Amino acid sequence: MKDLGILLKRCLPIVLRIIDFLRGGACLQSFAIL
Repeated sequence: MKDLGILLKRCLPIVLRIIDFLRGGACLQSFAIL
């Protein structure tokens, strides 16, 4: 279980960064349309 926790701690910031990037990209596309 400890290994799983370490893995989650490593992966979570990467996943959040990807989500932020996708949201940012969507926002930029919306502004480009406007």
